[in-house]
Parts: sequence; structure tokens; C-alpha cells
Amino acid sequence: MNERTKKWLFRLLLAVILLLLMAKVFSVRHILWEGSAPVGFERIAQINERLKGRPLWCATSERVRRWLEGEVVSRVTVRWRLPSTVIIVTEAPKFLGVVSSGGKWAAVDDNGRSWGKVPLFATRLPLLMLPCHVSPDQCLPSVERTLSTCLREGLTVRALWVSPFGEVAVYLMEGVWLRLGNPTALSLKVRLGKALRENQLLWTKGVVDLTLPKVISLWSQR
Repeated sequence: MNERTKKWLFRLLLAVILLLLMAKVFSVRHILWEGSAPVGFERIAQINERLKGRPLWCATSERVRRWLEGEVVSRVTVRWRLPSTVIIVTEAPKFLGVVSSGGKWAAVDDNGRSWGKVPLFATRLPLLMLPCHVSPDQCLPSVERTLSTCLREGLTVRALWVSPFGEVAVYLMEGVWLRLGNPTALSLKVRLGKALRENQLLWTKGVVDLTLPKVISLWSQR
């Protein structure tokens, strides 16, 4: 064995020893969970058990995301705090509403993803009545814009209907439908509906047509 080979083996052995020492010094001892996602305590305990004692670099966002499969989590971020702490941040999806498909319920988030396991807190979300032959992704901008406008004006929406042409109607807590039509002058239409409600001009099972703000129609459903 020549001198060059000995030096190479010595450097390799030194690198292995250094790597083992780093793995020992920078092993996971503390795990902190942050974020808004409702992760179950059992799943948290399982992931903590998997991570503790491993080197910090084994705790990655991709790995933790796989372990969280089935939980209501839209985004996972893993950070390290030297020498031995892992911080896991889980974000809950922003749900827009609930849809019914094949007799089953699913919550839809702002990315168009359907969650078959509807969480309890999602039961207060509005029912989304989307067109059958149109992709939900195409309807989401209209849904989000309408819901945010109604929320800003203090109107609680229990259901939202979207036509294949992008026209919308909202069903309020009072049992009244507001037909808002296309997105043109949406804020004005919602404010008109709010004014009608505040002046007690709405009635249960009523329909208010605000598609043309200059001509307002009111009728009752049979």
C-alpha cells in the first residue's frame, strides 16, 4: 500500500468519524409543532417517535408530508434550530365550501382540491352548487370573489350557485336567494341586497334579482 493510498484511506476514515459525530451531536431531541392544521395527537406522537434520535437532516418537509397523509393539511414546512430542535409548521387549507358528489360530501379549498374527509369545522361552510360539466377550477375565482364580497358586507352565505356561464346566486341565512348574475358591479349588487335586508324588504323563500342593479325584481318561490 503506497503513501497516496494511505492518505486517501485516512481522509475517508476521518470523514466517516466526523459524520458520525455530527449525526450524534445534531440528532433530533426536541420537536415543536406550529400552524393552524388540526393534526391528531396520535399522528403527532407517531411522527415525534420516528424523528427523535435521527440526524436533523432526516427531518424534511417531503418526509413529514408523507407521514401526514390523510390529515387535513395543505402545506408542511420543516425548519431546524441547531443543535437538536425540529420545528414543523402545518397549514390548514382555506376551505371555500362544501360540495355533494355521489351522495358523499367533500370540502373544496381555494386550490380546487376536494377533501373527502370533511372536518367538523367545515360544516358551517356554504354549500357550493357548481355546474356539472365545468371544471371546479374554472368556478373557484368566481366563488372566492363572491364569498369575499359578501363577507366584507356582513352577509352570511349558506349556499352559492354558479351557472355554466359564470353567473352566481347566493342563499342567505334568512332563506332568500340573491341573483347576482355576472361579476360586473358585484360589490354594488351585494350592497343593494344588504340594504334590502336591513330595510326588511326580504322574505323567506323570496328571490331577489339583482343582475341589473337599475331594475330590481322580487318574487316568491313556490
